[in-house]
Order: sequence, then C-alpha cells, then structure tokens
Amino acid sequence: MDALNFGVVVFKDAISKKFIWWHFIERKEILAVYKLGFECCLNNGYIIKAVVADGLKGLAKTFTPFQICQVHIQRTIQTKLTKKPKSISEQELLELSRKLTALNKESFIKELELWHKKHREFLNEKKALMIAVDCDIQCQDLLIIL
Repeated sequence: MDALNFGVVVFKDAISKKFIWWHFIERKEILAVYKLGFECCLNNGYIIKAVVADGLKGLAKTFTPFQICQVHIQRTIQTKLTKKPKSISEQELLELSRKLTALNKESFIKELELWHKKHREFLNEKKALMIAVDCDIQCQDLLIIL
C-alpha cells in the first residue's frame, strides 16, 4: 500500500476506550466500509448510541445520531481561513474555532453571535461572507451535536 493512499477506519467504544473494529483502506474511505463496521459491531452485541466521524458524504444520513468530529470541523475552518488570516475578523473567527473542544454549546453560540455582531461590516463583503457562511455551516453542524 502506498503511504499517501492509505488509511484506517476505526470503531472505538467510547466507554471502555477499546478499539472494537478496524479496516485498512486504500485511496479513500467509502460508506460501505462504515456500514460493514457498523454491522460487525451490532452482530457482536454492541449498542451504538451515536456515531462520531469525519464529514464523509452520506454518513450523517446513514447513521443517527451523527456528529462530525470537532477536530475535522476545526481543520475545515482553518483551511478556509488559512493558518495566518490577514484580517482581524478572520483571525478572531479562527481563534473561536480553536475553542470548539473547550466550550459548551451555550458558550460557543454566545461567542459566535458576538463575533457576528462585531464584524457585521466585514460579513457584508462578498468574499468574507462566503468564508463566514462556510464556517457557519461547519459550526452549525457542531452545534447540532453539542
């Protein structure tokens, strides 16, 4: 397997912290691999209460309740804003995204609303609006599951 086209899909018990199923993949992950792991876990007596994963298309519709991994949300936002955003508003939004794992739902919503109010003019610019909407969608996905 080529190191650049290699990965592992892992199912982990959130309570015991034990890995209960894994599957090596080449190129990229597909929904069928997750379904296989899901069925294997159910067949071995596990009760699946929620699924936390990356944003692979179809996962959220297939498994409920579903949560996008907070680290994946942070990486997506960082990709949209870059690691060193130039504007103050983008810098503050990136900093807010880095707090995702530390804040509870209510605190995060409050800080996001404050950011929106503070940078209303910034958000009116077409380019900035596109970035904020993209980040907002990611944040809303997070808020649904917090």
